[in-house]
Amino acid sequence: MCVKAICHFLKITIMATKIYGVKGLMEWVATIQVGKASVRVPFYGGSMSAFGVIPATYKTSDTVMQHIIEKSDYFKSGRIILVNVFESPEDIKATEVKKANVIKVGSIEDARDYLVDNFGATKSELRSRKAIEDCAKVNGVVFEGY
Repeated sequence: MCVKAICHFLKITIMATKIYGVKGLMEWVATIQVGKASVRVPFYGGSMSAFGVIPATYKTSDTVMQHIIEKSDYFKSGRIILVNVFESPEDIKATEVKKANVIKVGSIEDARDYLVDNFGATKSELRSRKAIEDCAKVNGVVFEGY
């Protein structure tokens, strides 16, 4: 019996873990106003180079923090984006083990065109194989056949 079925049977709520991201920054501490108070949300682990962009991220399973982030002006304007959602710890492990979306391409140029067409990357950002692979990794894609 799977974990979701057991939790449903026992009426246990599974808290989702959400990963939020901020593109274009290596680190950022967002200050979000909540009434008269403010909450600081630290984003870390981003990188930006001539080869591509990896967003700074913040991971939480706290439903209050998720609500605060998703109701903020930063989230509504697209400054903070939702990168991934995991329903349970088993989903996190399965996603880490499972391969990303595999796209078969004939050449490196096809891979570049796929990223430009589907994820809004620019050809000038994707000048090398490493840049293409980094951009694909950020967007959960693995290219095969080139």
